[in-house]
Amino acid sequence: MFSSLFHRLRPSLCRKSSRATRRDAHRHLAFESLERRELMSATALTDFTVSANTGEKPQSKVWEYADQWYSVMPDKSGTWIWKLNGTQWTKHLQLSTSGKFNADVKVDGNLAHVLLYGGTSSKLATVEFDHGPDNRYEMWSLRPELVDIVLTKGVETATLELDSTGRMWIASDAKSTVEVRYSDAANRFRAWSGPITVASGINSDDISSIIAMPNGSIGVFWSNQSTDRFGFRLHVDGADPTVWHAAESPAAQSALSVGKGLADDHLHMAVASDGTLYVAVKTSYDKSGYPKIALLVRRPSGEWDELYAVSNSGTRPIVVLNEAVGKLIIAYTSKEGGGNILYRESPLDVIAFGPQQTLIAGKVNDVSSTKQSVDDELVLIAGSGKTVKSVVYRFDIPIQQTAAAPTTTTFVMPPMNLAPVVDAGLDVAVQLPSLASLAATVTDDGLPGSSLTLLWTRVSGPGSVTFGDATSANTTAQLSAAGTYVLRLTASDGQLQAFDEITVTVTEPAPVVAKKLTKKEARALARSRRR
Repeated sequence: MFSSLFHRLRPSLCRKSSRATRRDAHRHLAFESLERRELMSATALTDFTVSANTGEKPQSKVWEYADQWYSVMPDKSGTWIWKLNGTQWTKHLQLSTSGKFNADVKVDGNLAHVLLYGGTSSKLATVEFDHGPDNRYEMWSLRPELVDIVLTKGVETATLELDSTGRMWIASDAKSTVEVRYSDAANRFRAWSGPITVASGINSDDISSIIAMPNGSIGVFWSNQSTDRFGFRLHVDGADPTVWHAAESPAAQSALSVGKGLADDHLHMAVASDGTLYVAVKTSYDKSGYPKIALLVRRPSGEWDELYAVSNSGTRPIVVLNEAVGKLIIAYTSKEGGGNILYRESPLDVIAFGPQQTLIAGKVNDVSSTKQSVDDELVLIAGSGKTVKSVVYRFDIPIQQTAAAPTTTTFVMPPMNLAPVVDAGLDVAVQLPSLASLAATVTDDGLPGSSLTLLWTRVSGPGSVTFGDATSANTTAQLSAAGTYVLRLTASDGQLQAFDEITVTVTEPAPVVAKKLTKKEARALARSRRR
């Protein structure tokens, strides 16, 4: 009943000027019920020994079925399904005698399809849950054997999905292309197509991932460090497997010419039931003050939001949804080479990240969890050499019992941090070599308590821009060439950021017109030159 009495207005994350009309289409107001669940309790699980890390980056190797959690990891005796019993992981079913696979798992009812990624020589295993006396997973009775999956030379990772027709897809990368393969349920996924190229011109270090969209399509997302951008394409379920929609450039409007650009080969996807796609990525900006971990969001309309900054440090992020409570979390390693596994949480309706918190302490890496949208609890794993550390988080409703009335439950709403409000000022017109004067205003609510940081950057323009003080709202800009420039002022309060843009039009100096001399002036000038 409390949800009908108490609501809190949540404004849009970023205030943008009327000049950014293509992005304003997604500005909206939303309400979040006061009665809500939060990540409230965590239980560290017992470590277990393995023979491979918990990668690869886009894969998901944890799932829940019949109120039990499972994972696929190898040890020296082979690759196993592990079952979580209390706080202990125990071997449940052996899938292979090889201990060198990295798994990606897709759950389909009582079946779990497991891609055992091993480079060009990978395998497909399918298991089914027996609800009889054994109450356990067994190899699929309709195809108990493993299926060979031959991938193209140069592959770095692979993921699998099922579309709405029951067709199975695998996405993988080659030296310079993104490929998909498919197989149908009629042959129990034994026979696979040849590779279909979805994208080309990528770097040999780039990767891809595949996801089933709830609108009857399949989507492939990839990194392209050759163009400094990410890419995404859709295929309509049941259509010719070689026919795909035109490639999209996710959040390209947010790309900056900083470091090595927007794209890096770290990505992980989750999709909501309304068709909103969430992609956790790592950028290649690699410069202090710029986001390294970010969230990209594709709306059901097909439009991509501006990039949402998550952290200016970190690596190997994943995203997990909890639609039951309307939230997502981004989990990532605190630093390159291993560190704590951190997370930040945001509502799904209006992206606004809360404070950074620790999920798993220690020098670990490659956090992994589930493709599923979770409900009451979430299990995450991460590797540390030959050891897997893991944690289970439970979602609870935060309540406070009053001493005066023990039977009364009071719901407590903490102060809500709002993003700064940025006005970059009026558009400017200058003539070379004059400086452009920039006069912006920025206001903030003072939360979460950290100091407000500002940064002017060049979004576009024919030449370079030198700011008098790029961290001041009121400053100057020296522009090197004539033309039209877009300059952006970004403000961050340590958790949330907002920006606004102005246009600066630069023209060449007016030509100097020589004065025409009178006859008397001309004779005087001639005499002076003869002296």
